[in-house]
Amino acid sequence: MKHTPGPWKKVSGFLIGSNGKEVVAASVGIGLGSDSGNGEREANGRLIAAAPELLESLQLALAWIDTVPKDTILPTMPGFDRDEINNIIIKAKME
Repeated sequence: MKHTPGPWKKVSGFLIGSNGKEVVAASVGIGLGSDSGNGEREANGRLIAAAPELLESLQLALAWIDTVPKDTILPTMPGFDRDEINNIIIKAKME
């Protein structure tokens, strides 16, 4: 993949990759857009910083599901759509 490897950290309004360099050009938390004082930009920064780990977790979950024997009945997971999850992974890895 071409993205900066995780984990990412939000430090002083910037996203820092595991290589110690900034991940994005715009700062997060003090960047563009209106926050309305509700902490929205701060929360967005935390979510973006977690992106590499979230992607890895989705990939590991699907890999585990694929190793379960086909005749094993798994509990249902309301709202879980394997194809949708796979499409999100593809979207995250698009070049």
